Amino acid sequence: MTTDHKKARERFQLQRFFEASGFPASILSNDEEAPDFVIGYEGRRIGVEVTEIFVAHEGPNLPQTQDSIASRIVARARTKYLTAGAPHAHVSVHFAPGRDLRSLNMRATASTLASFVKGLNLSVGQYLQWSSYALPNGPLPCEIVALNMLGVERAEMGHWYAPRAGWVIPLAIEALQARVDGKAAKLASYKAKISENWLLIVSEGNKPSQFFSVESGFNRSAVVSPFTRTFFYGRMEGVVIELGV
Repeated sequence: MTTDHKKARERFQLQRFFEASGFPASILSNDEEAPDFVIGYEGRRIGVEVTEIFVAHEGPNLPQTQDSIASRIVARARTKYLTAGAPHAHVSVHFAPGRDLRSLNMRATASTLASFVKGLNLSVGQYLQWSSYALPNGPLPCEIVALNMLGVERAEMGHWYAPRAGWVIPLAIEALQARVDGKAAKLASYKAKISENWLLIVSEGNKPSQFFSVESGFNRSAVVSPFTRTFFYGRMEGVVIELGV
């Protein structure tokens, strides 16, 4: 994932978090690297660091590895698509469950995917589905089984992503604490730029390495964080939990 695409993804997640939480906040700057963003909230300037949480598994075929490959292919395809000046499009790319994506040539797959969507010449509001089951001899590799495509009006509306199926696991305090601890090591550098800092831990919830459920009895106060405020945000479910309180 390129730096620009990563920043756009984080900005999108932060904006959706504001909507889900009901915070009347606004993004003042997203040029910061430490922290990721500066927001305006209740008359204050606040630094916000955004990080994603993943399922921890053992073994050679890690869900996070699979998700990373899929995301990199889709991000490259989007970049190639935009560079080609094609109509703006919102695209979800469905990879076959159980297929090992490590054997794919990522550059070639991304180019083929971008060319395929570009060839459809989507108009604004036009929705198309493609399935390898309906068209088994299509141009895309067998690892890609379906596409959902919508023509949109503006580039910022054209998100490309790779949802995948998998098992849902309980959201664990240990996993959250690991994300907090990893970012806490950089908190001093954040404070050197802005005194108040929040941490936003995001689960996109559209791929196996991010399928979490919040079980009854979840103890939010068990997470210890040095940030002024720390949040978990499950984007697909619209779940917002303030941690450490």
